[in-house]
Amino acid sequence: MNIDTTTLNNLTEDYDGDDLSPIVSPSGEFIAFLSDRNNTIDLWLMRENGSNPQNLTHTTDYFAYPAVTWSRDSKKLTFSTSNILWIIEIDEDGRLINTNKFALEINFTHLAISPDGKSVALQVRRANTKWTIMIFDLMSEQLTDLFSAEETAIFPAWSPDGSKIAYNGGNGSIWYIELNTLVKTNLNRSTVKGTSPVWSPDGNKIAFESRQNLSSIWTVDINSFELVDLTGEE
Repeated sequence: MNIDTTTLNNLTEDYDGDDLSPIVSPSGEFIAFLSDRNNTIDLWLMRENGSNPQNLTHTTDYFAYPAVTWSRDSKKLTFSTSNILWIIEIDEDGRLINTNKFALEINFTHLAISPDGKSVALQVRRANTKWTIMIFDLMSEQLTDLFSAEETAIFPAWSPDGSKIAYNGGNGSIWYIELNTLVKTNLNRSTVKGTSPVWSPDGNKIAFESRQNLSSIWTVDINSFELVDLTGEE
């Protein structure tokens, strides 16, 4: 959709099959998506206008949800199949440079690549069935658990400067953790509960979805804790 004219454009109308899970690169130049064009679900890349579609992977593995995230510089794509973490590197023209696969002996789902592209935050299920967030260092290939066995943490989201990760702490609570000190801050100082946090570009606010009664979008200021309902009545 063109947000200036609200015109809908079918970017993949040339293929009569399943194209799904599109995600636009931070630069706005590319769209990554999943497609079964080769009779299996693969990761594809095209220009923002739908031109030059190309297959970046050839796999028969199961794609975990959510499938794809971009690095901030639009040069890396990360996603998971089964217990495999994939890192795809492309150049400024969208050409494939390198593919790295890491077999992790953990059960993980949601993931997010750090702003500097050096680490990936993973939502991991522990043996005691509680969810936690771990950081996987792409250079050392080391996993670091950010939480104790008794804590719950899901839906990781890196702050723009990479110093914090926002998350859902269970029961609809929105928190963030300082990665240098592991100090955690609960931003839910009211009855508003939420999930799926996303940082503002300046790193001062977090948007989240609240599912109380009808779903609505809220923001919370990480300094003043001020809550604003963007789509409904406060």
